[in-house]
Amino acid sequence: MKKLLLLFGSALLIAGPSLAQDVFFSEYIEGSSYNKAIEIYNGTDTAIDLQYYRIAQSVNGGGWEYYHEWASSTSLAAGAVWVITTDEADQALQNV
Repeated sequence: MKKLLLLFGSALLIAGPSLAQDVFFSEYIEGSSYNKAIEIYNGTDTAIDLQYYRIAQSVNGGGWEYYHEWASSTSLAAGAVWVITTDEADQALQNV
């Protein structure tokens, strides 16, 4: 059963069986054009397997239209961040 972890603007982070309460969106960047990003932070003391998480996205007040999921065996180390951008964002933003 999927569990709600955090609701932030138009994105929703959903967790699976082992809900980690210290994984959250730590930064949201709303720049011009495609220069937008979200940062996910693992505030736990262990690595988190991201295959149990997904981000649901709603556009312009519509329903949940897009789901961003990670491949199995993708993990986020303790204290680490994961930054998500589009491939059309400025290269400096993608390099983060």
